[in-house]
Amino acid sequence: MKKVLAVLVLLALQFLISDYENSLSYYSSLSLSLLEIASAVTKLPSAVK
Repeated sequence: MKKVLAVLVLLALQFLISDYENSLSYYSSLSLSLLEIASAVTKLPSAVK
C-alpha cells in the first residue's frame, strides 16, 4: 500500500512540475510578444513623420 501511495505522490508531483513549466513558458512568450508590441508602438511615430 505504501508503494502505491508513493507512486501516486510522485505522479502528482510530476504533473504539478510539468504544469508549472508549461505556465512559465507561456508567460515568457507572452511577455516577449508584449515587448515586441511595445517596441513597434514606439517606432510608429518616427515612421509616420
